Amino acid sequence: GTDGFIYLNDQLDILDVNQAIRQMLGYGHTSFPNTIDELIRTHLNKKVAYTSMLRYIRTKKPDNSIKIGANTLTNQKLMLSVSIFQVDIENNPMFWITIKNISASENLERVINNAMIIAEEKERERYAKDLHDGLNPILSTCLVYANSLESNTDKDKTRGYVNRLTELLEMGIQSVKEISANISPLILYHYGLTKAIEDYISKLDKLSDIKVSFSPQVHNDIKLATAINLYRILAELFNNTIRHANASLIYIQLTESNNMISLQYEDNGKGFACKCDSNLGSGLKNIKHRLKKIGGDISIQSSRNKGVKVNIEVRND
Repeated sequence: GTDGFIYLNDQLDILDVNQAIRQMLGYGHTSFPNTIDELIRTHLNKKVAYTSMLRYIRTKKPDNSIKIGANTLTNQKLMLSVSIFQVDIENNPMFWITIKNISASENLERVINNAMIIAEEKERERYAKDLHDGLNPILSTCLVYANSLESNTDKDKTRGYVNRLTELLEMGIQSVKEISANISPLILYHYGLTKAIEDYISKLDKLSDIKVSFSPQVHNDIKLATAINLYRILAELFNNTIRHANASLIYIQLTESNNMISLQYEDNGKGFACKCDSNLGSGLKNIKHRLKKIGGDISIQSSRNKGVKVNIEVRND
C-alpha cells in the first residue's frame, strides 16, 4: 500500500520500516535513521513541529493521530497524518507508527476553500452592485423631492412631489425585498424547498429564454440546513448554465426516499471536459464544498456539446 510503517522498541529505536516510508521521505538506497529522534529531527525543520512530534511519539498513547508538515530529503514539502499503536510481542511492548501522505487531499481542500472564498466575495460584490445601482438612485431621487417640498409653496406642485415621492418609496421597498430575497429567500423558510425552487424558476422564466422542467416528488419535510444548501447549489447550477452553457432546456428532478434526498440537474448546453477536479470551475468546486459540509455526494457527467448531468444525494435525518 501507500502507507508508511515504522516499528520501534520501547526505547524508540527503529527496528524496521517498509518501502513506502522510504520512498515517501526520499531515502531510496540511502540508509534510514536508527532512532525516531533522528528521523524527526531530519524531516521536521521547525522547532515547534519537532518538539510537538517528539512529545507525541514519547507519550506512546495508542490510537492517537496528528497532522504535521514535513520535508523529504530533497526538501519537498509534505503533509502527513501520523498514528501510533502499541503492540505486545512475547510480553515486550513494541510500537507501530503508521504514516499517511495526505498532501494531495490537503491541497485539494485548500483549492476548494479558495474557490469558496472567491465565490462568496463575488456574491458580496453582486449585492453591493444591486444596492448601488438599484436602491441608491431611488433614495437619491427621494432626497431631491424632499428638498423640493421644503422650499415649495405651490399646492399642486406639492401634491405632485408627494405622489412621486410615494412612488419612489414603494420602488425602494420593492428593491429591498428583491435584494433580501436573493440573500435569504423567505419562501424557503415558510414553504420549503419545492416552493422556493418553483418561485426561482418563475423568476428565471422572465429573465431567460431557457425552458425549465421541474419534477418534485418530495412528501416529507426537508431539514432547513439541507434545504438551504440544496437551494444555493441549484442557484449555482442555474448560474453556470445561463452564463456558460448556451443551453435551451434545463431538467430538474427532486425526490425523497428512505431519508435520502436526490437532486438531478441536466441541461442541453455545450458541456465541458469532465475528467478531474482541476477541470471544474469555481462554481462546481463551491458546490462540492457545500455538499462536503452536509455529508452529501455528487457525480458530474459532461463532455463537449453533450450538456451536463449532475446527481446529488444527501441524507435527510
